[in-house]
Amino acid sequence: MPRFVILDFVRFFLAVLVAMMHFDGFGAPHKAYLAVDFFFILSGFVLSAAYERKASSENFYRSFIIDRVARLYPLHVLILLLLIPVNLLFYWTSHGQLLENGWSYQDGRIYTLLLNLLLLQNIGLNTAGSWNAPSWSISVEMFVNVFLGLLLIPMARRRIVWPSLLALSTICYMIIFGQFGNLGVIYERAFGFLNAGLLRGFAGISLGVISYQIWQWLQANSACLPLAKTMAVGSAIASLLIMLVFTDISNGDLAIIPLMFIFVTSTAIVEKQAPVRDGRIRSLLIELGALSYGVYLFHWLILTIMRYQLVYVWKMPINFNSPVSLLSFLVVVVAAAAFIHHKFELPMKELVKKWLA
Repeated sequence: MPRFVILDFVRFFLAVLVAMMHFDGFGAPHKAYLAVDFFFILSGFVLSAAYERKASSENFYRSFIIDRVARLYPLHVLILLLLIPVNLLFYWTSHGQLLENGWSYQDGRIYTLLLNLLLLQNIGLNTAGSWNAPSWSISVEMFVNVFLGLLLIPMARRRIVWPSLLALSTICYMIIFGQFGNLGVIYERAFGFLNAGLLRGFAGISLGVISYQIWQWLQANSACLPLAKTMAVGSAIASLLIMLVFTDISNGDLAIIPLMFIFVTSTAIVEKQAPVRDGRIRSLLIELGALSYGVYLFHWLILTIMRYQLVYVWKMPINFNSPVSLLSFLVVVVAAAAFIHHKFELPMKELVKKWLA
């Protein structure tokens, strides 16, 4: 499959925005939660591009699930296990206080630990965040991938699936906006039983598959390139304005979904017909894109240590409203993500695939 290096870099950039939002200090982009919906759309696109041709092979579904577990699970469980001693250290040094008590872990620490270990922490079995909070979307991603793997099989046989996916995505978004009015929902339940995070996952990944099918039809049409470039730039600017500047705009969350869809589709067309040819720039984009998963998951562990251990218990004077503090935090997060990617993510991915095979 072609490498979509610009889309990979955008995933890294948005993961950094999520980290800045959770830092909740200088320059915090309060609508960076919309990045997760982009991740879902991009995931549907990239996984379709990577696996559609393989989906007609024997034992495809089993190998697909193994690949997804090997990709998503090792880093998730590493950070989960690292958070256990962080919880214990805070308990001991704060004279019996519990980490994040009162707004998280409302379903119980042992129970939510088990859910996290099984990647079931956001399918409707709990009512609040716990442990590594951003990993809720990893639970959704894995659950929706079970559905996506089955969907890729008829796609490989050249069956048209986008009308059904468009209906599914539309219904999911209609429920979200009808029940909640925005996309800033995770554990909430529509009609009392439909998990909001799962609805976002099914809706976004379905749109990503549709984006891939459109890209298939248009990728070789050179007449599309000028329009694709314009649409990619325009949708990117509009999306960033909604996320970073006009955060109070009415129905902004609803408007950004088609913009993200247009951006992924048009950027993929540009990357196919006019790829980044400078070797150094391309390598940099690939490297940063590869760090996006580490940035997204690892920043919460660092923030937890900073806010609870360093500031609350040890009284270190960290000013979260300082640009220097924010920059220092991001440097640590990206450096840690780079180290973990090369020393843990890549080797563990191959090791887990061997174990499960």
